[in-house]
Parts: sequence; C-alpha cells; structure tokens
Amino acid sequence: MEIKEEGASEEGQHFLPTPHANDTGDFQFTSIQKTPNEPQLEFILACKDLVAPVRDRKLNTLVQISVIHPAEQGLTRYSSTEIVEGTRDPLFLTGVTFPSEYPIYEETKIKLTVYDVKDKSHDTVRTSVLPEHKDPLPEVGRSFLGYASFEVGELLKSKEQLLALSL
Repeated sequence: MEIKEEGASEEGQHFLPTPHANDTGDFQFTSIQKTPNEPQLEFILACKDLVAPVRDRKLNTLVQISVIHPAEQGLTRYSSTEIVEGTRDPLFLTGVTFPSEYPIYEETKIKLTVYDVKDKSHDTVRTSVLPEHKDPLPEVGRSFLGYASFEVGELLKSKEQLLALSL
C-alpha cells in the first residue's frame, strides 16, 4: 500500500518540537499548521499486488480510514475510499483530507483497513467522522484483506512524502 501526501507546500508548513512531558506529566503534541482555508493534511492511497480471498475472483477494493488520537488512544472511524473494481492494484481517486480545524498531530496514528467488497449494496462510503455515539456499520458483504498503520509524522518526514506499507 502506498500513501502520498498531496498539496503540501514548503511555505505555510511549520512544525513544533517533538512531544515531551511537562512537570505535571501532561504530554504536549507536535501540531501541524497550514495556511488558513487549506486542508491540514491530505493524502492519496494506492494498493499493489492484493491477494483475493477466493481464487479466480476479481477484487472490489475499499479502504477504511481510522484515526487514533495520541491523547485518547481510542480508534475513530474517519472515512472510506470509493470501491475500485476488478483490479489487484487499485488507485483510489478519493483522497483523505483532514480540514484545518481537525485536531491532528505528528503523533496521530492513521489505520488503513483494506476490504474486498462482495456486495456493494451493503456497503456505503463514509466521508465524515462517525459521531461517537454511533456504531460503525456491520462488515456484511466484505472480506478483510489486511490493515496497515502509520504516524502522521512518518508521512511528513518520509522521502518524497511517500510511504509504502505492508498489510
């Protein structure tokens, strides 16, 4: 799986020092700042050489994006890509965008869960954060292919802002 940050300009991008504990034991996290009205973080996804759970079946791939906030350590389902049909090497046109008001830090973890969607009528694409009181949709009509996770700082500091992750 490859992840590439999109739309990052050198000007307007500032990083604070790495996290450290203060005297009371509270952690301070590194913030990512962009110019106003620009997304705080935006990246695109692609997969390569996915293996179908059933032999001789073409994959219909979807990636679910979840966020683990450093202070909470709880997993929040954030969004999903569109379904890319009939290929082992999907390139997703739906990027992942975190708006400027979304609380994201270099220490924030992003979990990418990859599914083969068997029955598209049971699957919907989510483009916003689920309210905390709602449960995610059941996994009806999908097969789990694997997952990968990374910290936002890994993407920002990677060569050419490109990450290659294994499921």
